Amino acid sequence: MKHVEYSFNDSDIETCLFALTKLPLVHEDIENISEAQIDINEECAISVSEKLIQHDFEHILPNEIRVLCCCIMFCDGVCHGEYSVSKDCYQECMKFMFSLNKLSNSLCSQI
Repeated sequence: MKHVEYSFNDSDIETCLFALTKLPLVHEDIENISEAQIDINEECAISVSEKLIQHDFEHILPNEIRVLCCCIMFCDGVCHGEYSVSKDCYQECMKFMFSLNKLSNSLCSQI
C-alpha cells in the first residue's frame, strides 16, 4: 500500500473517530473474518484513534488507514442506504454525512 498523505482538520478527526466506533458493524458485514483479523483491526483502530487525537498524522500506518477507510466507507454506505442498520445507527451516521462523503472521496480514494 502506498503512503497516503492527507491533512486532517478538526471535523475530519471527529468524523474519523465516530466512524471507527462502527468497526464491530464492519466486522459483522464481512463473511469468514477470522478472530485474528478482528484483533488486528481493533488494534489498528485504537492506534489510529490515538494518532488522530494527538494530531500525529505523519505516523499513521498503512494498515491503520485501511481500517479507518473501511469504517468511513461503511458509514458513508449507511448514509446511502447500502447497509441495513438500526434507526439509531442510521441517524448517527447521517449527522456526519457530508464529512463521511468527503473523506470517502478524498482520503479513501487514495488507497
